[in-house]
Parts: sequence; C-alpha cells; structure tokens
Amino acid sequence: MEDRLALAAVALVTLALYVPTIRREERFLAERFGDTWRTYAASTPAFLPRVDARHSAGDWSGLRWWHNREWGVVVRTVAVIALLEWWNGMTRGG
Repeated sequence: MEDRLALAAVALVTLALYVPTIRREERFLAERFGDTWRTYAASTPAFLPRVDARHSAGDWSGLRWWHNREWGVVVRTVAVIALLEWWNGMTRGG
C-alpha cells in the first residue's frame, strides 16, 4: 500500500510540474510559429507519443534534450523521490 501511495505522489508531483511547463511551451510555440504550430499540435499528442512503426527514435538527440532543458523533469522527479524517502525515514523514526 505504501508503495502505491509513493508512486501516486510521485506521479502527481511530476504531472503538477510537467503539465504547466508543456502548456507554457505550447503558448510560446503558438506565438512564434502561428498556424504551422497549431497544425502540428493538432496532429501530435502532448504527453504520450503514439506508437507508430513508421517512425523511430532514430532522430532523438541528447544534445537537443539537454539544450531544451527536458532533463529538468528527471531532476525534479529524483528530488521528489529523495524527499519521499527522507520523509519515510523521518516518520518511521530512523
């Protein structure tokens, strides 16, 4: 039960941090690219990619991931997990 609660807490915190970031980026892109962005966004899911055998992760770039600061989600998730572990230790007296 505790593991499920921890997982739910991490998921909620991650979503609480990630969703506003995505929305802010979407507004920026809509302002910058106008209808081109809106057309793209209408055909592309915001959160979970579609699984499509015609497209692969071959164009994924670690440099782009770093430059776009997408690593921030990983950092925040690790921080939340560490905080939950610390809290768990504090509440169990250890």
